[in-house]
Amino acid sequence: MTLEELQLWVADQFDQVLRASGVERGWMDMFEEDFEWRLERTDDHLSMINVWLPQTCAEVGGQLDEWLINYSVEDSFTAATHVREHWEAEGWIVSDVMSNPGPDEMRFRADRDDGALLGLTAYPGQMSIEVVTPCSVHATVSDWRSHRPKPESTKKPKAAGEESDASDPSSPNSSAPLPDEDASDDLGADARKEAVLE
Repeated sequence: MTLEELQLWVADQFDQVLRASGVERGWMDMFEEDFEWRLERTDDHLSMINVWLPQTCAEVGGQLDEWLINYSVEDSFTAATHVREHWEAEGWIVSDVMSNPGPDEMRFRADRDDGALLGLTAYPGQMSIEVVTPCSVHATVSDWRSHRPKPESTKKPKAAGEESDASDPSSPNSSAPLPDEDASDDLGADARKEAVLE
């Protein structure tokens, strides 16, 4: 699977949980808690999806591991049960994470033969979900830095006869140092949590 396919697969799994649980509002990205995940696709959602970057798996591949959390679920245990039933109906192998959970918590996971994993934790009034993709060795995943689109320049072209700005790194007369592309592009799955959405 390409990186885009993995990103869209995660988005689809989130959407399925929202529909199965009956809780369609209040889901926030675990690491960008001012961003609410909704079923409606907007430019903000596409920006969020594009920020998801892989972490290493199987030494040569990569996978996504993304989370949503909801602090305002009226009946979290009923909603969680609906999600569990949905995952079982979809053919996932669902199992409890804890052998003796407390009376005020539910934790279970859903596994698939290809290594994909879904997880859900519920407490009174809140739920969190985790989606882990299968490991992919596609070049856009294993070597994602080389395949990320470069930002387009917003600088206006110079008019005929106009001198180049020496402070502009893109100028042939520039004395300014060029940016370190590797450093600016070295985000990875953990560092993306701190990335600022544009």
